Amino acid sequence: MSDLPPAPPPAPAADPPPPGATAPTLAALVALAFAVRLGACLLKAVVATDAYHYVRIARMIASGNWHDAIANGYHPAFPALGALLGAPLGSAATGLTAVSLLLGALTTLPAWFIGRRLAGDRGALFAALLVAVHPGLVDVGSDILVEATFLFFLVSAAALVLRASGTLDPWSAAGAGFCAGAAFLTRPEGMVVPAVAAPFLLLAPGLLPRFAPRRWLAAAILGGVFVATVLPYAVAVRAVFGRWMITPKSGGAAFRAGAQPAAAGESQQKMKESAKKSRLHLPWTFARKFGESLYWPFALAVIGAAFVPRGPPGGRAARVFLLALLALYLPPLLRLLWTSSYISTRHLLGPAVLLLLATAPAACAALTPRLPRLRLLVLLVAAVALPKSLRPERREEIGLKQAGLWLREHAPGEPVAGAEKVAYYADVVQFKVPRDPALVPAHMDEIRARWLALVEDDHRGLASRLGPEFTIVAVFGEGDDRVSVIRYSP
Repeated sequence: MSDLPPAPPPAPAADPPPPGATAPTLAALVALAFAVRLGACLLKAVVATDAYHYVRIARMIASGNWHDAIANGYHPAFPALGALLGAPLGSAATGLTAVSLLLGALTTLPAWFIGRRLAGDRGALFAALLVAVHPGLVDVGSDILVEATFLFFLVSAAALVLRASGTLDPWSAAGAGFCAGAAFLTRPEGMVVPAVAAPFLLLAPGLLPRFAPRRWLAAAILGGVFVATVLPYAVAVRAVFGRWMITPKSGGAAFRAGAQPAAAGESQQKMKESAKKSRLHLPWTFARKFGESLYWPFALAVIGAAFVPRGPPGGRAARVFLLALLALYLPPLLRLLWTSSYISTRHLLGPAVLLLLATAPAACAALTPRLPRLRLLVLLVAAVALPKSLRPERREEIGLKQAGLWLREHAPGEPVAGAEKVAYYADVVQFKVPRDPALVPAHMDEIRARWLALVEDDHRGLASRLGPEFTIVAVFGEGDDRVSVIRYSP
């Protein structure tokens, strides 16, 4: 007999994680994203320029005036959601802000599932955190801007397409079609989603052969639900205006047949002047601004993706699909570059997010396999991004807000000719101002307005060149940001 002690019994196998094991993590990420956006919202001094238009359209929808709401050309989903939430919250502006905050934070959920499809749990955590604290996403998700809503529907559609390609689940395909339709009802670029998603469902690696009947069924369900979602809006536009889409946004103009490269008129000239000032249409400036849209700490993960070996089954195809969605942005971007028109850095945010979701999760998972805790890395990335996400926005434009509040107090309810932001804070109707001082009096008489709000940077020297019937009654801000509030007394 051996004197050796008996071998210990084998340890019992670890229990598999329960189905809801990731729920606390996802809830924490959504809460983080919401808290960051709420903090950024409270720190902002001035709303974005487009806020005036979205609030006005939301009020039209709330009052049942769908004809004028559609005639504005802005796609209706974001203002309609703002009108829906604005009823219990007390105002359209509050409702629209709540939409951006909520949908911006909820975008972490589809980002999580995309990251998991590409690179497992490591990629999922990084993708969700990226969306939660990315400075550009926090900026648009804490303001009355359409981008947070559009990206929520776009990223959700992408996540559901990836799920449908693996399982050919008809409900996932239907959900992808609905989200794609909602993306189009938010911004015109959403029309491209089915054109990219349907071929992916037919060709992506999976359990069934390519072009199998169930693949055709999934693609048909996606396309059918997309059409059913957008058809009421398209038919209404067609019945009233004689064409299927009337948006003035660059994304829609890029897809209109026969669109001219440059339109005559004062607004186009102003865009040209802004383009020359920003020089964003020049290659180096464009590349630099796009890198800033990626946000450089996250851009390092994009560079690292070049060294990532092949990921999990289907991961490469999923990455190709996400990169193919960049086709949403190519027509409007190429049009803007071709016409040398003004390009906002917000035009670059969507492509940057898609590129990050396609590459960064896999890079993070592949380049950090030996870290004892991935949380160390993601917390470091969050610590780098959060200060930029929470920086106060547009402090130099505080004069616009002061002028609007002054007009609300001293001329309540009277229309204003001038900047949209002044009209937003004055809570009145806004009209454009001619650049020729000789045309301003007739214009003021035509629109029956008695107040002007001129921003020096937009109407350089115009305030000093007006006739004696115009009196400057208040000035806010300094230099190019100076806002002159002018009384018109014919």
